Amino acid sequence: MYSLLLTLLFYCFAGLIVFRCVPRRLHLLAWGSLPILWVSFLSLAGLLETTLSLPAIISILTLFCGLIVYVLRKHQSNLRERLFVSSPLTFWMLFAFLLGEFLIAIQVHLLVPWGSWDPMFTWVLRARFLVDGGDLWTQGFSNDLALLHPDYPPLFSWALVPLWSLDGSRSALAVACLTIPFFAGWMSILTGWWRLIETRNSLWGYLTVAIILGTPFLVYLHAIKSLDFILSYTILTSLAWYHFAKKEQSRSGWMISGFVVAWAALVKNEGQLWMVSFFGSLLLLQSLHFFSPYRKVNTNSQLSRKSILFASLQGVFIPLSFLIWFKISLAPPNDLIEPQRAFEISQVLQPEVFFNSFSLLVRLDQVEEWERHQLILNHLWNVLSNWKAEGLLLCSVPVLLLFILLLRKKPFPSMLLAIGIQLTGYYLVYLLTPYNPYWHVSSSMNRLLIHIAPAAVCLLGFSLCYSPVDSANSKQNAPEYARFFRLTVLSLPLVCLLFCYSQIRSNTFPWDFQSEPLNREEQLANLEFPPVSHATFVTNQFEPAMLYQMQFAALPTVLVVDRREKTLIASFPTEEELKTYCQQNGWNLKQNRAGLGWAESITPNGPLPHMDQIRQQNGM
Repeated sequence: MYSLLLTLLFYCFAGLIVFRCVPRRLHLLAWGSLPILWVSFLSLAGLLETTLSLPAIISILTLFCGLIVYVLRKHQSNLRERLFVSSPLTFWMLFAFLLGEFLIAIQVHLLVPWGSWDPMFTWVLRARFLVDGGDLWTQGFSNDLALLHPDYPPLFSWALVPLWSLDGSRSALAVACLTIPFFAGWMSILTGWWRLIETRNSLWGYLTVAIILGTPFLVYLHAIKSLDFILSYTILTSLAWYHFAKKEQSRSGWMISGFVVAWAALVKNEGQLWMVSFFGSLLLLQSLHFFSPYRKVNTNSQLSRKSILFASLQGVFIPLSFLIWFKISLAPPNDLIEPQRAFEISQVLQPEVFFNSFSLLVRLDQVEEWERHQLILNHLWNVLSNWKAEGLLLCSVPVLLLFILLLRKKPFPSMLLAIGIQLTGYYLVYLLTPYNPYWHVSSSMNRLLIHIAPAAVCLLGFSLCYSPVDSANSKQNAPEYARFFRLTVLSLPLVCLLFCYSQIRSNTFPWDFQSEPLNREEQLANLEFPPVSHATFVTNQFEPAMLYQMQFAALPTVLVVDRREKTLIASFPTEEELKTYCQQNGWNLKQNRAGLGWAESITPNGPLPHMDQIRQQNGM
C-alpha cells in the first residue's frame, strides 16, 4: 500500500506545481509527461540502492521534501479563479473514456496481477533479481537468460526497487502503480498536442483523436503492463514536444524533446532505434533547410540550427549516459547481433523457432531471399485487416497520407521521415532475424507497428487540421449540426471500451488471461534450496512456461538447461521418476517433495540425457 500512497502523493504535488508554474497552453503536455519524471526518479533511487546501498526511503523523502517546499513557496494568486472554470463537453467525454479504461485495467490486474507473459518474465523478473538477489543481483543480466532479453535497459526494473523496498517484492500493486498512470499521461499528451493546433476545432482533429482512442489493442497492451505501450507513449510524447518546440521556437521545448527521445532508448531496444531515427531525421531536415516554424514569427526569435542541436543534446545527455553505462558494464550481447547463446538454449526449449546461430554479418545475405519479403508483406496484410484489434488505426495512416498529398495546401509533416526510418529498421530486423521468420513476424509485428502508429496518425491528422485562414473562433461560428457531428465522432471510442469489456467477459483471445502459478517459490523455500549462482534445471518435458515459472521462483539462481552445474533442480510427475533420474545420472538428491527436488552433483562430468539426445539428432 505504500507504493500506492507515494504514487498518489507524487502526482498530486507534481500536478499542482505544473498547474501553478507552467503556462496554461502547456498544462496537458506537462501533466502527460509526469509519468516519465516519476519513473526516472524511482529508477535513479533504485540504482543508488542497488549499487551504493543507499536506502530508497532517503531518496524518496528528499524528493517529497523538495516538492512540498516548492509548492509552499509558490504564490497562490488567482488559484481559485483558475480552478473553477467550466469544462466543455469534450472534456467530460474524454474523462469518461479514461475512467472506463482505468476500470478495464483494474479488472485485468485482478485477473493477472503481474501482467502477461512478456512483462512478468522480462522487466518484472529482472526487478526481482535486483531486490532479492543480494550480492548476486547482476545475475539478472546473465547471458544464460538470453531468451528473456537481459540486454533490455532495466529502467522499469530499477524503478520497482524503491516501491518493493517498502511493499516487498511480492507486491503486484507496486507494478500497477508504476504502469497504470501511463494511460492518463498518454491521453494528456494526445489532447495536449491537439490543443496546440490553432484550428483544433476542425473535424480532422476530432477524427484523429477518435481513431487513436478507439484502438482496442492499445487498451490491451496497457492493461497487461506491456512496455510496448510505454514505448508508444514515449514516441508520441517526444513528437508532441517536438511540435511545441518547432512551433514556438522554444529552447526548453527542444531540451525536453531530446530528453524524451533518449528516454525511449531506456524503455526497450526498439527505443534506441527511435533515437537514431529521430536525430537522423532532424539532422537531415535541417541540412535541407526544411526546418521552419509552423506559424510566422519574428526572424530574430527563431533559433539557429546550432542552438536547436545544442538544446537537444543537453536533453539527451543524462539518459544517453545511463544507456552507455548499462551497455558497457552489464548488458550481454543482443540476440540479433550475436545469437549463439540464445540458439543453444532454444535447442532444448523451442528448437522450431531458432534457425540461424551465425552472427549478424554472416546473415546479411538473408535480405536476398524473396520468401522472407513475401512473408513479411503477407503478415502485414493480416495485421491491417484485423479491425478488431489495431487494423483501423494502421489503415488510417496511408489514408491520411493520401489526403495530405491530394490537398496540396496542407503542410506535409516533416518528422514523418523519422517514422519511415523506424519502420524501415523493423523491416530489416525481420529480414536479418536469426529466428524462424514466421514465428518472429507473427509474434511481434502488431506490437512493433503500434509503437509508431499513434504518432504517425497525429502527425498526419493534425497537419490536415491546418488552414491558412485563422479559425481560432471557428467553434463559436460553427453551426449546431457541425458541433454535434464532431462530438459524435469523439464518442465513438467509448464503443472500443465496451468491445474490450465484452472480450474479457467472453474470454476471447488475446483477452483470455491465465494467471501464472507462483506456488513454486514457496515449494523451493520449503525444500531449503540454497542461493547458488547457477543450477541445472531438468524436467520430463521441457517447455518455456515451465522453465520461466521455475526461474521466477528460483532467483537469484539462474537456471540453465543445456549444461551440467554443481546443483540441480528437477521437476517430474512423480517422486519415483525424480529419484530414478538422480540415481542414473550422478546426482545426490538432498531434498524433495513429490516430484520436485534439488540435488548436488556427484560426478561433475556426468551425463545430461536430453543434451546427449540433441547432440545425436544434430550429428554432433
